[in-house]
Amino acid sequence: MKKNLLRIGIRKLFGWFYIILYLFQKPLIVLLPLKRVYSLVCVLPIIEEFRKRDIRFFITYKKNDPDYDDITELLVQRKLITNYLPYIYAPFLNFKVLLTCFHYDRYPYQISQPRTIKQFLLKKFGEFFLQKRLFVFAQHGLVGSRIPKPPYFWNNFDYVLATGEHDYKKISEKISNNTNIVKIGFPKLDPLFFPTGPTNSNRPSNKTIFFAPTWGNLENVTIFLFFLKEYCVKRSDSFVIFRPHDVDRRLYRQRFEKLIRIAQQSENMIFIPNAQVMSAYKKANVLISDDSSSITEFLVMNKPVIRMPFSRRVFEERNFSSDKIILKLYSENTYTVNSKYDLFNQLDNLLNRQYDPLKERCKHHTVSDLLIYNKGRATLAVCNFIESLF
Repeated sequence: MKKNLLRIGIRKLFGWFYIILYLFQKPLIVLLPLKRVYSLVCVLPIIEEFRKRDIRFFITYKKNDPDYDDITELLVQRKLITNYLPYIYAPFLNFKVLLTCFHYDRYPYQISQPRTIKQFLLKKFGEFFLQKRLFVFAQHGLVGSRIPKPPYFWNNFDYVLATGEHDYKKISEKISNNTNIVKIGFPKLDPLFFPTGPTNSNRPSNKTIFFAPTWGNLENVTIFLFFLKEYCVKRSDSFVIFRPHDVDRRLYRQRFEKLIRIAQQSENMIFIPNAQVMSAYKKANVLISDDSSSITEFLVMNKPVIRMPFSRRVFEERNFSSDKIILKLYSENTYTVNSKYDLFNQLDNLLNRQYDPLKERCKHHTVSDLLIYNKGRATLAVCNFIESLF
């Protein structure tokens, strides 16, 4: 961590030198503002394509962002720390395109993030500074009913990249002038683009459970964690990777830290930071969650999902328009449990099942362009679109 801070310190020291240098460079410059590590994970394939095409890009985020440490760790892992730009220098950078991609699912401050950046630039330097800058928004997940409703959100972007026909229709309902909506593929659902992370040599390779709950029901999260702890005691060859969604409220934060301590006390459990979530997708054999976008990720990889009760109701009773197609398509791979015995029986069956997800993950093909299996297709589409702007 000290090395990371040293690198960032050096970057800040010479930040103005880099900005002055790039002010006189003609190649296209793309600025990627981040707030959560999940956003960085989603744009990693695009970043790799930027490198191949010699498109200059910078990644910027603030110290008070929720995933500041995790983003920094992932930047170091992927050798992207040299592309880090301190947030205070962003207004002075002569960027041509601002590409933002983030998860606005449950965090209100994320909805206003792109608006905050643009309003900040306007306030500091006026409309003239922004005349030749294009603001592009790319939603990295299934949109469904979670599309932000305020008109000002969409008015901040010159282009909105929609994920296939489904997202295009949903976004069109929210935008009166849909001429700036571009229907395009996006790599979130492409299982070929998962980054690698550190491995644990003591972890069993064939009986790993990924427990990724939300905070819809605190009681259920706690109960299921103790269920899994008991299961690991009875099945010593099983292992649990625990990564609940982040929380901001003080009451939830205390519970969050308590559950982490419970997981760390068990020999067959491990708590991972956000930077290692995608690596957990690859290593785990079964996912347990209630109302998380990780369900879609897991199903696309053709791995089984156990859905725990959410807010005193079974998951199927909830009406998620964005997930209907996915859940219907992969219904044979989803299971619901309502008790400890149901959970244990399902885990025994699923963990002992013999199948190769690497061979079977492309069993199903695209539905309304939602699922992108063709390697490079989505990334190339995004990069081609950005280059076409100039």
